[in-house]
Amino acid sequence: MPILILRNLLTAQNPLRTSVIIEFENKCSFSLIHPTKYCASGKDVDPPSSTISPGGINTAKFEGGNGTKGMLCYQIGESSGPENDRYYLLIMWKVKRFSQNKFYMCFYKSKEPSLSGNSKQKKSFYKSMKKMYEPSYDGIFLEGKKLRVGGTMSSNDSAKIKIFLENHKPPKKRLLRKIWSFLTKKFRKKKPDEI
Repeated sequence: MPILILRNLLTAQNPLRTSVIIEFENKCSFSLIHPTKYCASGKDVDPPSSTISPGGINTAKFEGGNGTKGMLCYQIGESSGPENDRYYLLIMWKVKRFSQNKFYMCFYKSKEPSLSGNSKQKKSFYKSMKKMYEPSYDGIFLEGKKLRVGGTMSSNDSAKIKIFLENHKPPKKRLLRKIWSFLTKKFRKKKPDEI
């Protein structure tokens, strides 16, 4: 254990601080807009870009003494759902010295910005979202109706979360009906007189 601690101290870029860089690579046709953030510990030293356009690559950096944890949220495009709900991409992280890094990622639907309000409301929202989702220690993949998002996280004290977004077209209903029809014919029970 002492060797591991010494190795971490020697290989860290700044042995007195932990940090996380979140890099977005947007290969989809939607822009990510209106970022909001909450830091439960640490602070942003390189704030998130106000818009991540299609084809864009942007980064944000958060830093803390013994650790950094928090959440970053982007609205996905201007589109809204049937009840004027907006769709959001939430990324949560925890980077703590001598501990395993964790991150969470999910789609979220709401009429209001997910991290709107004062710091007390943001803290409450952050805690409730952490309870709803299991953390990942390396990678997450999300698939929506029009969008696919993948993310990975490195394991050191100067962690990097890489997020990529791409368009997604689900199979057409007609194709799904054909597949369902084939499966139900193939596996349906035979009548006694057919045996």
